[in-house]
Amino acid sequence: MFIALNQAHERVWLQTHEQAATLSQERFFCPACEQPVRVRNGKQNPAHFAHIAGTCSASEPESHQHLTGKQWLYDFYTYLGWSVELEVYLPTIKQRADLIIQKSGHKLVIEFQCSPISVPQLKARTDGYTQLGLPVIWILGSRYFAPRYQAKQQKFLTQELTLWFLDMTRQRLDRWQWQPSGWLITQYGHHYRQYLRPSAHSPKQAQLQLARQLYYRQPQLRALQEASYRKGINLAGVPWVVQLQLTGLPGLVVPEWQLRTWWLLRFQHSPVTREANHTFWQRALGNSKTPLLAWPSEPPVMKRWLTVLTRLHLLEEDEQGWHWLQTPQWYPDSERKLQQFDDFLAMQRVLEQRVSPAQPNI
Repeated sequence: MFIALNQAHERVWLQTHEQAATLSQERFFCPACEQPVRVRNGKQNPAHFAHIAGTCSASEPESHQHLTGKQWLYDFYTYLGWSVELEVYLPTIKQRADLIIQKSGHKLVIEFQCSPISVPQLKARTDGYTQLGLPVIWILGSRYFAPRYQAKQQKFLTQELTLWFLDMTRQRLDRWQWQPSGWLITQYGHHYRQYLRPSAHSPKQAQLQLARQLYYRQPQLRALQEASYRKGINLAGVPWVVQLQLTGLPGLVVPEWQLRTWWLLRFQHSPVTREANHTFWQRALGNSKTPLLAWPSEPPVMKRWLTVLTRLHLLEEDEQGWHWLQTPQWYPDSERKLQQFDDFLAMQRVLEQRVSPAQPNI
């Protein structure tokens, strides 16, 4: 950490190696636990304070990346005209924010997350800041980098479906914003750049992957495979309609096509009441892995799915909910399903002739 208290209980900010050298013999204390800390003034890391012994609930050992990243973020937000406070200890919630920034009446916490953090820990820290009326932006370090969206990033998804990354090697802050067509990536650093990283969805490739997963008995499909078997159907022959106009929304605990398949297994031989439909999606979209994201009462994946079914005249809305006009076709196996790929193309043409789906609102 860069901030400690001196014997007069004043905040001291270590900013240079020269300053650290002059202070190395003085006594300093942690603002959170009030235990003694020492000046660290090595060649590899910026000058900083470290606990002499024991641990502190509001602090943890810091890597070179975390120390330099906090400095970079301080300079970045200061350059943008924000009033920036570094390492602010909040005694009410016993948490230390990496930065608190303020401008035009807006006050935010910035957390630079380089180390592993569990979903419960992430939720607890976020809830602590929320308790004080402080929104928080989680900026991710190199541990969470990937060329495309991955499950390890999922827990940090915000209500706006954004992710933030700080690449200290390139001295660059990246903002990923989900769009129906892919991820809109904005890069801030020496140069400003914005571009779209398109999402790629190939129904045929998805079907071939499903066949491979079933062949190798992938654990994540076992429950769905067994549920299909109990209904006397083969999961490999799941109707093509489940692959049509997927929202592509990130943050789903279960892949969208699987949610649709579970829904079909639940409702394909009965009317769909509004209450039963609501209960299904409420349970299916449990946000245990996305603590920063709360799905609305009518989630976009549900609305898109019902829209696809009604536009294809498979389902029709009534006063109680929906009733079937025609149930989707299951295929005996993957091979025969792929032979009927024209079914998918025909349904796709029908949907494309109608109003194209709007961007889901979260």
